[in-house]
Amino acid sequence: MANLFATKTGVWNDTTVWNTGTLPTSSDDVYANAFTVTINQNITVLSLRTTSASGINAGGGFTNSGSFNVTANLYPGTTQCMNHSGTGTMAFVGSVYGSVTASAYGLSNTGTGTINATGDATGGTANNTEAVRNVSSGIINWTGNFAGGSGAAAFGISNVAAGTITITGNVTGSGTISTAVGASNAGLGTMVINGSAIGGSSAIGASNTSTGSLTVTRAVGNSANVVAGVNGTLTNGTTVVEEIEFGATGATPVTGYIKFKNGTANKCLAIRQDTSQVTLINANSIAGELPVPANVRAGTTYNSGAKTGTLAVPIPANVRVGVATDNTVGTAALTASDIVAANQTAFPRMVNVATVQSTGDQIAAITP
Repeated sequence: MANLFATKTGVWNDTTVWNTGTLPTSSDDVYANAFTVTINQNITVLSLRTTSASGINAGGGFTNSGSFNVTANLYPGTTQCMNHSGTGTMAFVGSVYGSVTASAYGLSNTGTGTINATGDATGGTANNTEAVRNVSSGIINWTGNFAGGSGAAAFGISNVAAGTITITGNVTGSGTISTAVGASNAGLGTMVINGSAIGGSSAIGASNTSTGSLTVTRAVGNSANVVAGVNGTLTNGTTVVEEIEFGATGATPVTGYIKFKNGTANKCLAIRQDTSQVTLINANSIAGELPVPANVRAGTTYNSGAKTGTLAVPIPANVRVGVATDNTVGTAALTASDIVAANQTAFPRMVNVATVQSTGDQIAAITP
């Protein structure tokens, strides 16, 4: 492992930019050293840093305006570590951290382009130090987990404009400051969390503070403190959850203005008085849980009035003795005379079978 650093502003593949006269490799920690380095090729290094080190200045940064892929951990110092701008699509793999210096971010998406990323991210220790930040109409698709830092507004990830963020993973509030939210949607954009938003010791897991849209698979209340997993601040915002889970001590999973997602997979994991857990579900989400209308008495409404039974159930007097019908058994006793009377009604030419001795003669007698 070696520390490489820029000696001037320039492009990544220019060997004269680097102190060694060679391009960084996968075993190097790379410092901007107060210069701006433009990434113009796919790169794989241990880390990108705007922090300081022995003989290396803090500041500067790395920018990617094209569709070049980056594999590196990001450590911001006094300035933002890496910026993705323009209309390109970047594949990113690595962990991202917020800074110890206010308003220094790990990774920003400032254009209309797309970041497809894999890794975890944690907010910084100073104020306004998001690990990941979307500031335009760009798109971020992220597989991994986010956690807030210990500074005010030290989000794990934030959307402050009209962009779209989709997270496949969990987000958690962290630290001792209530604004260190795991994921914050503060603009007109859309944020979707395909995972859990978990309340931390002080901070909410995911928060929607504007008129944008936040959708979360599961909101989980903090197990020790009354800190929600998801918060919706505005009545005209759209904050939606599919499942809610109360904390082990009964902490609420949601606060503010929250709606259940349309569909049938809604679920609530609640805490009983004896501290045991019980799962409340929408019966519509379980195949075969509800009978079909043909198996429900005609005219009976069920499924909250959405369905009406069509099964015609005969009264006991019309069902043979001992045969189950409704909640009892049939009482209709069929005698020989009943059969004869019915046949005589159906076949007016029929003779009195009681006077006919043989079976063959009886059959002949009732033949029209």
